[in-house]
Amino acid sequence: FSYPALSAARVRPLIDKADATFEAVAALLGIEGGAPIDVDLSGTTENHAGTAYLDRIRMQVNDDSATATLAHETAHVFAMRLSGGARGHQLDNMMVLNEGLAEWVEGKLGKQAGATGGVTQAQELAAAIVSARRLVTPRHLTDQAAFAGAVDEHLKYPLGAILIERLVQRYGPAAPKTLLLAMASEDFPRDLEGYALWQTAFQLARFDLDLVLDDYARHLKQLESKYAHQIAKLPRPRGSLVERDDGYAIALRFDLPLPENATPLVRFRPGKISDASSYRTGYGGLSKAGTYTVEVPEDMVTRSEVCFQPGVVRDGLIMYEPWVCLPVDAASAD
Repeated sequence: FSYPALSAARVRPLIDKADATFEAVAALLGIEGGAPIDVDLSGTTENHAGTAYLDRIRMQVNDDSATATLAHETAHVFAMRLSGGARGHQLDNMMVLNEGLAEWVEGKLGKQAGATGGVTQAQELAAAIVSARRLVTPRHLTDQAAFAGAVDEHLKYPLGAILIERLVQRYGPAAPKTLLLAMASEDFPRDLEGYALWQTAFQLARFDLDLVLDDYARHLKQLESKYAHQIAKLPRPRGSLVERDDGYAIALRFDLPLPENATPLVRFRPGKISDASSYRTGYGGLSKAGTYTVEVPEDMVTRSEVCFQPGVVRDGLIMYEPWVCLPVDAASAD
């Protein structure tokens, strides 16, 4: 571990649990831990609690969730080692699988309240909403660019964890390790993308990808029924681009009354395709006219266009609508 000297007292609880975390993640994946992992506790990229590289982790220690973050990132390092290390880049192009595995490991080890296996109730609810609103099809999980370009990229965590849970339910606890080792094979194709990449990895592991996706789809339908009451009460926001004297804003409207404990928000990104570290989020303020609006950050207006996602946060759960990109010349008067 490396960290600023003044942070010693704050990071000590995490460091004291680190060896146990390392061993627990390795045991869950059915492997020997192997070489130590260097962990930089001075911070990480914007909008990320942690980032994993080959044998290295960068993360921040802000609250009690640091141990869970360490488990998540440790799972990433082990997954990279199993899938080929420096010569294997397939896992980088399987975002939902990669993040889902780390999220599932975090859930299994964290024993969060309400967790079923490696999936929490909050993750189940998010997945149920995705299914009920038809935001992401099962096949969509395998198309990394389309997934990130169309919907909230952070859905890769709950949806991916449920996908891994279905994989383990069908093929047993060793399934993630078997799948990763298949990708490490010397003759594994290095130029595949999307569904072809996923299908090849599953076939070499002697798994059936379509069966797992079917299991996943059936499970989400069950979650729709389980959380139907909560889904019915969660309003869906829509956003319009409006002009302001000094720029632009997003005016929000809802299909249902906004509950008292719900807060509207809007996330922006610079262009149709951009990394999550560049996202900016603003919370809705209620105008005198009774409309919620969110100012568009000046640096989020790119190529005369504003790309945004309206969303609602309630009881700690944030649900965004699909991305919308509007030209500024289509903005209406405030």
